[in-house]
Amino acid sequence: MVGGLSQMLTLEKFSIGVGDRFAHQAKAQLRACQLIAADGADVVPVWNKSNREHTFIGSEPASVREAASVAVSMPFAPDTFDLIWCSNTINHLINPLETVSHFKALLRANGRLVIGQSGFLPEMFFAWDARLEREVMLANRRYYRDKYGLSEQSMSNYRSWFGLLREAGFTQVTAKTITIERTMPLTHNDEVYFIECVFNGYWAHRVKPYLSQEDWQELQDLCDPQSPKFCLKRRDFHHIQTYTIVIGSIVRQ
Repeated sequence: MVGGLSQMLTLEKFSIGVGDRFAHQAKAQLRACQLIAADGADVVPVWNKSNREHTFIGSEPASVREAASVAVSMPFAPDTFDLIWCSNTINHLINPLETVSHFKALLRANGRLVIGQSGFLPEMFFAWDARLEREVMLANRRYYRDKYGLSEQSMSNYRSWFGLLREAGFTQVTAKTITIERTMPLTHNDEVYFIECVFNGYWAHRVKPYLSQEDWQELQDLCDPQSPKFCLKRRDFHHIQTYTIVIGSIVRQ
């Protein structure tokens, strides 16, 4: 249950995104689908995010951005929904205010828009080396900024969802941040998450051009399960990440 939501949300069907890192994570993602299905949930693998895989295998839609635009502009009538949930999505939009205003128009009286977003606060990976951690985070940010042709200024307000909902005209806006911590010893699933999703999925060759040779070598050692420096086996490994939930409500007669 999330603060501000008086009732639990019942999900009868789960989707697992198999997008831009599927080439690195296929085994882990398919295993996750199997485990969830074994618990009796209806699992739907959803191909998402990346244009590269659509282009490679010739699937549709070829442009995820165009498909997202179509989805947002679908002709739902005003006053259709009691609640709209949107997680780790608004930060990818060129004009988030336009989209949030559109969502607001779709809500019934006393309806709520819930925006979930991870990473408002920097994650902690290398508690013993804050400098290297900072350099890796900056390198990762520069990679994605260059990949999508974004300026630093255009990425400067990606955390302002509380103000965004206020600007869109929501009369009641609340925010709650949840802290997620993982410490040594890690579970097998945690190790898979770090290796497949973070080390291989986000960092790897992507950050190399933006790091010094010394920092790149140190990062390789810390992320290599075969290395004696492998960070997930350190007794002092402590990972912290945050997930922020912003809820906007409207009072309309």
